[in-house]
Amino acid sequence: AADMGDSLDHNVQLGTEDEWTLIGGGQLDFDATTGELESGGHTKNAALNNFAWLNVSSDDEVAVDYLGNNPTINQSAAGTNTAVGVQNDGNVGFDPIDPENTSHFSTAVTVFDSLGVGHSLNVFFNQTSTGNWEWHALADGAEIGDPTSTPAYSQTLDGQNVPLAFGSISFNDKGALMTERQSTITFAESPESPPRSFPFFNTDGTQTIGFDFGESITTDGGKGLGGVTQFDAPSSVSGITQDGFGSGALAGITVELDGKIIGTFTNGERRTLAALALARFVNNDGLIRRDAGHWAESPNSGQALIGQAGTGGRGAIVGNNVEQSTTELAQEFVNLITFQRGFQANSRTISTADDLLQEAVNLKR
Repeated sequence: AADMGDSLDHNVQLGTEDEWTLIGGGQLDFDATTGELESGGHTKNAALNNFAWLNVSSDDEVAVDYLGNNPTINQSAAGTNTAVGVQNDGNVGFDPIDPENTSHFSTAVTVFDSLGVGHSLNVFFNQTSTGNWEWHALADGAEIGDPTSTPAYSQTLDGQNVPLAFGSISFNDKGALMTERQSTITFAESPESPPRSFPFFNTDGTQTIGFDFGESITTDGGKGLGGVTQFDAPSSVSGITQDGFGSGALAGITVELDGKIIGTFTNGERRTLAALALARFVNNDGLIRRDAGHWAESPNSGQALIGQAGTGGRGAIVGNNVEQSTTELAQEFVNLITFQRGFQANSRTISTADDLLQEAVNLKR
């Protein structure tokens, strides 16, 4: 019981009908005559630690606005008893246990962990005021390691919606994206253990994933129209891009004109595996000819100037092609005819000699 104008100690709890969490408390001071709230102090519960669904941790400040523009906490003037009333503004806040009913819009995006495994994250958007939204990225608990299992992260949080990141976005009166903010929720099996982020099952939890909603005006210095916008139309998704990819095997290689050897993988990725270099000489005519079409440098040719194909006067490389013959066909045909005539002449010489020998044998008889 308290008299009019007395101070009132209070506790602040958040939760559901079946379970409540003490997040803080303090003292409320009322006017002795009107009973209106004059001031309210608030102290956070020291045991509060990493309540992801509250978006606060043990190092965060928890602010409770008792006064606001329209104070709704007052002390009854009926006597010694004190009655306190709090009016809800209609925005109950986002609840990961029931995300569909505590958000205004949602979409899904596929991300990949450090092992190349794809995971679907549901991103929920909740409008908190005109032009201001909060967002929450939730994962299926069956894909997230449980820090409280033994050993840690050896089991999953199956059956739960697990928040992994949250933040806010804001728009100006023209619907352009003004600001964007992201915070990543960390997990730890004990206060002494190093925190993990995005602890997908069987990973080490050192991965970072960034959510980019476009070139915001204030945050990124952009125009605010290249990503998420807020216009007078139903919420919808026109496109989502992400730079992650799953595991893949080498499916083929190609050689570019500049000599780069590009590998194509089954996951659609293309990577530069190596490069072919070319050499040029100051005096190509000074090269020494070796066997099988090989040439070697000489003092007259100068040293080999090795570099990337297509640069510094070097030629290009054409992959999957066979070099055309450099033989002068007309000259080769002339040589072939010459050799053929020589063979015919030699054959007739041998035939004539044979006839002479045969005639000599006949004369002896």
